Amino acid sequence: MQVLRRALALVAVLLAVATATACGPDQETRTIDLGTVRLELDAPAGWTTDAAAFGAPTCADAQTMLGRPGASEGLVISTATPETACPQQDPLNGRFPSWGSVDQLPDDAEPVALEVGDAYRFVVEYTECTNDCIRRDQVVTFVELPDGRTFFTVGIELAAARHDAMVESIRVAP
Repeated sequence: MQVLRRALALVAVLLAVATATACGPDQETRTIDLGTVRLELDAPAGWTTDAAAFGAPTCADAQTMLGRPGASEGLVISTATPETACPQQDPLNGRFPSWGSVDQLPDDAEPVALEVGDAYRFVVEYTECTNDCIRRDQVVTFVELPDGRTFFTVGIELAAARHDAMVESIRVAP
């Protein structure tokens, strides 16, 4: 009987650990309000949103950055309409292109499976120059929701696994 109790106790502990790991105890749900699009996603605990991270959007209707306060790592989430988007904008010194429709995406955009809507992923080489120039690839995911609204995300210095997990967790907020 005592062996059975110990076995059941061990199973209970293992289930609790598995549940906590699967639920992501270091994850929190964040709500992103971009005016015409309101989203939820899972982000690392302690990450916050900052709509003013890049100043006023130039080629986007709305944008915010989700990241750790004081760190450069994060996920930028933006909206643009086909009329306000700047798909030909040079990704240089704080300027970045935007997309408002699938027709505006670059030719190398690849479809990706996301539950939230039709999605496409591609890479943009961003350059920042002061005395020297630094170039880095930034992953963009463009999403068209079933109702036709769109948004796109840009990973800023995010590890691929973290970027993918955050983007895959995006859902339309109630």
